[in-house]
Amino acid sequence: MNNDNYIKIYAFMRKMGLSGVKRDVYALIYGFTKKGKNEWFNGSSGYIAEWTGSKRSVLDALKELTTDGFLIKEDYYKNGTKFCRYRAVVPEGIKSGKCKGCECNACGKFGGL
Repeated sequence: MNNDNYIKIYAFMRKMGLSGVKRDVYALIYGFTKKGKNEWFNGSSGYIAEWTGSKRSVLDALKELTTDGFLIKEDYYKNGTKFCRYRAVVPEGIKSGKCKGCECNACGKFGGL
């Protein structure tokens, strides 16, 4: 890890209800994948843990973020070894600006990401 690397926390991440390790994991993956649907984070959970906390907390956060629909996980094989990669998903209401951080479901947070 270089001294000039960083994670950027965007205001919309708070509107999504993310905080702590989950927010930091999401922010790290979002930083690698924000440019488009063909962008994936291929780093290891160990790399994420260097930034955000213990490997156990990272694995828990990845599972929860995937279950909640905030990350897309894709398994793939390379030389017979299974790997996984992730892409961040931003709810449509967040992108459109309709979400104000409430529970009105304008952001789609409470269903149908």
